[in-house]
Amino acid sequence: MICILKNAKEERSHASEEGIISGYPTRFCESSDECMRTSYENINFPGFDRRSIEVNNAQSCQEACTSDPDASSTPT
Repeated sequence: MICILKNAKEERSHASEEGIISGYPTRFCESSDECMRTSYENINFPGFDRRSIEVNNAQSCQEACTSDPDASSTPT
C-alpha cells in the first residue's frame, strides 16, 4: 500500500477515487476516539502531495502522518 502524505491546513475539495482510504493524523483529533477511527473510503483530497511511502496498512499510514508535523495523509 502506498501512503501519500499531504500538506494542507485549509479545507480541501475531495473527489471519488476507487481504492483510496483517506483520514487525518491523530494530532488533529485532540482526545476524540471517533476522530481517530474515522476514515473515508474511496475519497481522495487531490493536490497538496508532499511525499509517498510504502506501508502495510492504513493504520501505519496514519501513524506516519501523525509523526510528520507537516502532513495529513491519504493511503492508496
